[in-house]
Amino acid sequence: MSASVPKDQAIVQRLQAPDSGDRVWFGYGNFVIRQGDRALSLPYVSEPRFGDSQHRIHFENWTAPGLAWGSGLAWSPESRYVLIDWAAGANVHQRITIALDLQRRAVFEFPECIPFKRFVHPMVFGEGIFGAPDAPIFEFTGKEEWTASAVEPGHAGKVASRQPMLDRHAWWGLVIGSALGCALAIFLAAPYLSSWTVSRSLVVLFFTGLVGWLLLRRRRE
Repeated sequence: MSASVPKDQAIVQRLQAPDSGDRVWFGYGNFVIRQGDRALSLPYVSEPRFGDSQHRIHFENWTAPGLAWGSGLAWSPESRYVLIDWAAGANVHQRITIALDLQRRAVFEFPECIPFKRFVHPMVFGEGIFGAPDAPIFEFTGKEEWTASAVEPGHAGKVASRQPMLDRHAWWGLVIGSALGCALAIFLAAPYLSSWTVSRSLVVLFFTGLVGWLLLRRRRE
């Protein structure tokens, strides 16, 4: 059973991230967490059924995409990097871990949720074999692909969604495959159709391909 959300959402709880980089818990309310002279604001947004609370991620004039799960974060002692569990949007049950680079306003996504307990960049530590503390579970090498991303302050209410979408190669495959399929159907049916019907079908096929091409161009822009 999850904890209840404070009725007064104006209440902000203020926490200090440990200098050791250990994970600090937050959730089910509005939080401001500090590390050195920097502060991360985590206002409450929603709470999926049977899930942790979800929070926006604000740092100075930057709003990171997606939402943080209210299950704690680890802030590296140099105050630049933060590890946090993340979801693409409100009431989404997806959960992965991301790293925030507060200096570059950039995000690195892990492929899954990692069991981090302490973060001292470039090393991420978790629980080792037989519960041994501070077992290295990940090391940043500088080859990671970070994504610079921001939401305009005036649009902070619109949480960025990063749902999987077809890339341009998949779109080309869809358009070309559909056109070839229609052409094959017309070819096979031609002996049973009048020349007028075949001509009309070819015109429809042409305009279908044209519309698909225009939609692809618009998507790429």
